[in-house]
Amino acid sequence: MRLIRPDLEMKDAFSAYCREWEASGEKMVPFASRLGDRTYETWLEDTWRLETQPNGSCVPAHTFFALDSGGEMIGVISVRHTLNEYLLWFGGHIGYGVRPSARRHGHATAMLAAALPVARGLGLSRVMVSCNKENIGSARTIQNNGGVLENEVVEDGQIVQRYWISL
Repeated sequence: MRLIRPDLEMKDAFSAYCREWEASGEKMVPFASRLGDRTYETWLEDTWRLETQPNGSCVPAHTFFALDSGGEMIGVISVRHTLNEYLLWFGGHIGYGVRPSARRHGHATAMLAAALPVARGLGLSRVMVSCNKENIGSARTIQNNGGVLENEVVEDGQIVQRYWISL
């Protein structure tokens, strides 16, 4: 598994990734991977710009596509350089998602492990990563990467677990 910066050549792979999420009926995660009403090209420009020039309530972040050994896009992971008040409690430094057909194969654990050196390279000494309490797979992913549960908080009626990973 490897992380790559999104580019124009990945448009078709990303489109297939999005279609799979849509067919699953789930909300695509991380939030940074959602096109909304933008074209892929506009999303890509916005994603690149966010690395150094955040807008509104956004913080600087790098978003990566995760590719398996065969080059298939299996997930998206976003590494935020800093936290605002909301991210401190609910979102964390790192958000990730694995396409529904590729789950339960260790990809999320590998993606998070690959993102930790990126966070360290940004000067972070520890990162906060969160997940919904009922998402046992995500909790295991975080724990397998050294995550220590700090507490649980409630967001929109859902219990969110907040973990810290020392880098």
